[in-house]
Amino acid sequence: MQKTFCVLLGVVMLSVGVMAQDVVTAEEEENGWKPSLELTADYSSAYVSKGAVGNPDPILALELNLELKGFYVDVWSPFDMSSYNSPERSGSYTNNRRGRAEEIDYVIGYAYTIEADKLGGFSDLTVDFSWQYYQYPRYREEGDKRELSHFKEMPLCLGVSLDNVLASFTEADSPHSLALSNNLYYDLEQYYWYTESGISYGYQITEQVAFSLTNTWYWGDHKFNGWGKSAMKATDLVAKVDYEICDHVTLGAYVGVAWATNSHERQEWKDDANNNRTNWWGGVKCSFAF
Repeated sequence: MQKTFCVLLGVVMLSVGVMAQDVVTAEEEENGWKPSLELTADYSSAYVSKGAVGNPDPILALELNLELKGFYVDVWSPFDMSSYNSPERSGSYTNNRRGRAEEIDYVIGYAYTIEADKLGGFSDLTVDFSWQYYQYPRYREEGDKRELSHFKEMPLCLGVSLDNVLASFTEADSPHSLALSNNLYYDLEQYYWYTESGISYGYQITEQVAFSLTNTWYWGDHKFNGWGKSAMKATDLVAKVDYEICDHVTLGAYVGVAWATNSHERQEWKDDANNNRTNWWGGVKCSFAF
């Protein structure tokens, strides 16, 4: 009788274990097909791209990202908050852009992460392929007096990044982290390329507060700056503090500084009213993720 009871108990426990495993598998599969949505609002003291200032006045940049199983779509746009991009002031647009988008970037891509254990336990490797379309509403090309509905570029973007190259300096649960990244962009229409290579240090101050310091180097061929000119070379350094308000909301503050790293680029910055030998900017960013 006792032997029969033990056998029945074993069968019941095995059945429960199998059912629990099926439930976990079903939940994991369901969560795997659940899309993620992130909305970011970034209020910056200036519009800075690749270290150079395009708009020296405050902007509000909005970004919407939707991801499912590695496939994603992204829309990013900075809004002019000061009427800097008016025909009388900047001359770059055919109408006043105050409260309107200066630029709209559309991105479609796929990112695949190879786990560290498949790479010898050193680091996760994320490979990201994307296609981007840039739109500049009512933008006026230099020397062109026509009112354009948009000015466009169509680069095919290949991004390769190494995440958590050194997950910690001491032990697995260390608050320190170090990450490397590299992105290559190629313009299909104008046949130029440029790269962004960065190194980022992170420190988890508390469970909710994190600090990061990121240095990014930008390098483009001579066609990026115009035929017959030196290649684009610049670098910036951005310090940021993030506070996780709750599971879905993060608030951050940052400050950045940028330099041109060759003589040609430095002279162009010096001659441009928006840029200095050293460009400074800062802002606050809020992200909502679901």
